[in-house]
Amino acid sequence: MASFESKVSDIFDKNPRLARKIPILIRKIFYESESKFKQRLNKESEEDRQAHLMRLFDILFIDFFFDDLNDRFINWVIDHHPERFSESELEEMRAESESYLDFYEVQKVFPGEGSHIKSLLTNYEGFLKDVSSSLSLIKWDIVLSRCYLLRGNYYATGSLIRFKPSDKKYIINRIKKA
Repeated sequence: MASFESKVSDIFDKNPRLARKIPILIRKIFYESESKFKQRLNKESEEDRQAHLMRLFDILFIDFFFDDLNDRFINWVIDHHPERFSESELEEMRAESESYLDFYEVQKVFPGEGSHIKSLLTNYEGFLKDVSSSLSLIKWDIVLSRCYLLRGNYYATGSLIRFKPSDKKYIINRIKKA
């Protein structure tokens, strides 16, 4: 978790009208009610539970446009509460606010450090600084992730969804049809 995420969560928690949007998001993202979502999470492994929650928070904080704020939450926080964050945290928050989901192909793995990745959509490539994924990914794996560029490296905002190299052609064809 980035150092600023708990501060962002605290600001969100102090705005109860925003929390009322969570059930709407759960239904849109996971196609189930909030109670079913919670029941399912309780039955899942800790790793799967974390992945679902990270996806929800990414969308809630980065993507979702709040009419009450007339903005996305992370941008609103940057604009209205900059005093709560260091310059370094604000820089990272701005980078995250521009992140988006993309499919990446692993070009090379540096165990314990990260991986060199290349976007299937934009052909952008660079170093993904992610120690945990570097211990399980292999060359040519495909990952779906929300990455952002900061100080020359890519960082993932949440969990990576891993696909086999043999899925690449199918993924590219689906993207072209979209």
